[in-house]
Amino acid sequence: MRELLLERTCVKEASTGAVVYTLTPQKEAMLSENFTVQSKLAGAVADIRKEHVLFTPAKLPKVTVSMKEGASFCLKRELEQLTDVLKVDGADLFVKGDPLTSQFELLHKDQSVADFQYGDAGKMISVKEESDELLIVLFAFAVELARS
Repeated sequence: MRELLLERTCVKEASTGAVVYTLTPQKEAMLSENFTVQSKLAGAVADIRKEHVLFTPAKLPKVTVSMKEGASFCLKRELEQLTDVLKVDGADLFVKGDPLTSQFELLHKDQSVADFQYGDAGKMISVKEESDELLIVLFAFAVELARS
């Protein structure tokens, strides 16, 4: 199992400190922000768009992740029964727990692929399924943008 540390604009290997993925702002419009995710090995691997919904207090940011091979998913931040929640849609992803709290789990195709822990030391990701690492990293960036 690999451990990654999510910092503001990059994911690092906890053991070596080597940068694996970076999140780079591309442009910002009045209602949206666009980012590119770069891999140290593969170059640009995904685009992320964060949309800001104005004048609707019950609907908060929607973050859409588009991977270079064509897959995509989105996270929507909403109010449900007066509770702020993040809902994920697409890519056969399911969240066990609440991504707005300090600890949750990511499932892909009904299989647990990662544990996320948000604490004083940063955001630690324990990758259980290395073949899903890119998806896990992109999900982590999407959560980071949706939480902010």
